[in-house]
Amino acid sequence: FDFRSPHVGDPDAPAIKRYHDMQFQVDCLLTHSMETLKTNLPKRKREAKEIPPGVDMTAIQEAAAGAKLSAPRNGLKRLVYVGSLAKTRKIDEMLIMFAEAAKPTKQLRLDIFGQGNDEQDLKDLASQLGCKEKVNFRGRLDQSELWARLPEYDAGLAYVPNELFGTAPSLKSVEYAA
Repeated sequence: FDFRSPHVGDPDAPAIKRYHDMQFQVDCLLTHSMETLKTNLPKRKREAKEIPPGVDMTAIQEAAAGAKLSAPRNGLKRLVYVGSLAKTRKIDEMLIMFAEAAKPTKQLRLDIFGQGNDEQDLKDLASQLGCKEKVNFRGRLDQSELWARLPEYDAGLAYVPNELFGTAPSLKSVEYAA
């Protein structure tokens, strides 16, 4: 069982107890970061093994083999974000930063792949910030289709809010680089 994420539900005592007690349903805990596990499960009782994060390069290379590579351009024009659009991810902060960066140029675009309980609020925020025409919400895609599309972008945004996920490694950076 992987305790990479902190408990983000209702902070009532029964919910926290259930989160803590999940460790007793498995023989061993797996984590990408022992530091994250210390933070997210401070009263750990089960053995834990750290498994460094990685990416299946073969699957990515196979999926991207027929992809259209974008022609080299002067500067960044097409950005991509892939991930959860849950309120806890604070993607609104990333969107505010993008809107500020996009003001001086008409060419900068951001495609967002993902779903979550903050999706509609993020769309509304893009309208309020005046960048609705520069941000495209693409929904969720099958991973192999997503990998085939990534080479079309100039850069990927690996936004990770520090408060909840600061000690966790960003796998997005590794996937974008692949």
